[in-house]
Amino acid sequence: MPKLKPSPIKAAAEIVQQNIKARGAYFNCRTERDFAAKFGMSQSTYHDKSTEPRKWKLEELVMVAMALKVPLSWLMIDHSGEIKEV
Repeated sequence: MPKLKPSPIKAAAEIVQQNIKARGAYFNCRTERDFAAKFGMSQSTYHDKSTEPRKWKLEELVMVAMALKVPLSWLMIDHSGEIKEV
């Protein structure tokens, strides 16, 4: 059976979560505890958002973008094809 294509909303939510993880690595965030501390939220709240990215609220995403020092729009763009410098 062929794999179903995710809905546009689900695909966008997954991109946001991938970007949070990728940018968090720049700030040495490796665990849920690290991310939660960086974003000023409890570990359980971060876990809930990371396992179901559609639960992020706009206010939370703005705070995440500020903590990661990127514009909110950066979180929404797929950066997976970009070449990273070593």
